[in-house]
Amino acid sequence: MNNRVSYVAVCLAIVCAGAAASAWAGASFVVADPPVACGVIDRVPFDGMGDTGPFDYDTVLLGTQGEKRAMAEFDISAFTLPPGEQISSAIFEVQVYSDYCGGLGAPYGLLPNTLAVDGYVGNGLAELSDFEAGNGNFLVRVVSSSVHYGDVLSFDVTPFVSQLVSAGHSWVGLTVRAEQIGSLSIWDGMPGYPRLTITTTPIPEPAGLAALALGTACLYRRR
Repeated sequence: MNNRVSYVAVCLAIVCAGAAASAWAGASFVVADPPVACGVIDRVPFDGMGDTGPFDYDTVLLGTQGEKRAMAEFDISAFTLPPGEQISSAIFEVQVYSDYCGGLGAPYGLLPNTLAVDGYVGNGLAELSDFEAGNGNFLVRVVSSSVHYGDVLSFDVTPFVSQLVSAGHSWVGLTVRAEQIGSLSIWDGMPGYPRLTITTTPIPEPAGLAALALGTACLYRRR
């Protein structure tokens, strides 16, 4: 082994040792089929408040005569953040039940270009007021213009869930809404959805970070 190869090998060993010391093993906390998975309609004249519902069938719809949003509330009271760990991700997933629906002035078969998710503090109850609970607290959006039956849409809600956990709240409320004229049915009759998966990982130890930095520095200087 020549000097260059051996030098690089040593540096890589330092990097690997540092990564191992950080113990990047994760654990996941999954909540599926939550007790609250409903829809509420705001009819014209639009006032941003829920008028009818809650409904068990969950079509996300925006039309000229009304809007329907779908809400899910996840019980996270059993979730405890282990000492020395952090929430690395919180992923909210829904599954498409039908890509051909409509009503309230939305043409049948027209999909909204994007779906947005808003967050709120839930209470485990399906209520009309859930419609507007997340107003003004936009979290994330995904493209929905070409989805089909069975597709799973994923929303990264990590910062919001981390905030609720830090504040000691027991329910994560998430609202799915269409941002353009169109409609899409989600999680109606789809077992295992909606779903919230919270993943934790150990916080890197200072020694592990130092080893990673040293290994990276070695490789850089050698170049």
